[in-house]
Amino acid sequence: MSLLQQIQDATIATDQPLAAVLRQTMVLAVRLDNQLLRQWTYEELNGYTDEAAPPPYRRPRPVDVLGDFFVYERTRVGRNVYEGRSHRDPAKECPDHARYGWR
Repeated sequence: MSLLQQIQDATIATDQPLAAVLRQTMVLAVRLDNQLLRQWTYEELNGYTDEAAPPPYRRPRPVDVLGDFFVYERTRVGRNVYEGRSHRDPAKECPDHARYGWR
């Protein structure tokens, strides 16, 4: 079986980790002396450097974050309870002093 066929089969198989498939692809890129494939495989395995712009499927995309929060605090003058339900960005709805660790 050819290396290309092995890569294709491993890509379809559910028990093969993607990193293993990418390492096989790196071997194929070296054998074919294909620098573009070799660079892409290297960056997929090791991360994109600052100089190399990642492909569109690796760039950050905006997402909606829904969440509930409940903050209870005891102060010298009493108790404060803040509650929010299904906010788009619960950290924005939460009091400033209670946001620590959310971002």
